[in-house]
Amino acid sequence: MNDPVKSISTIKNFMGNAGRNTCNDYLYEALQDAVEALELQIPMKVVNRRELKDFHKKTYSIEGDCPACGHEGLRSSETNICYECGQVIDYF
Repeated sequence: MNDPVKSISTIKNFMGNAGRNTCNDYLYEALQDAVEALELQIPMKVVNRRELKDFHKKTYSIEGDCPACGHEGLRSSETNICYECGQVIDYF
């Protein structure tokens, strides 16, 4: 798989060069959707990061909120993708 950042850059350059007049509306909207989907593939740091510790004060999971949509209570021990919007999460 290509690097999402490079793919986003390529699509945005194409959209800028072609312009909305050259692309039909359906293609232009599809390219915008592709950029939004690719942006979700770029890991973003969790916000309101909290370490969950056991009785021995050892961290067993990281909890936080999605930086894209604000969904609360995501845990590193359960998922690295937001359940609500699909954003890839970076807990560390």
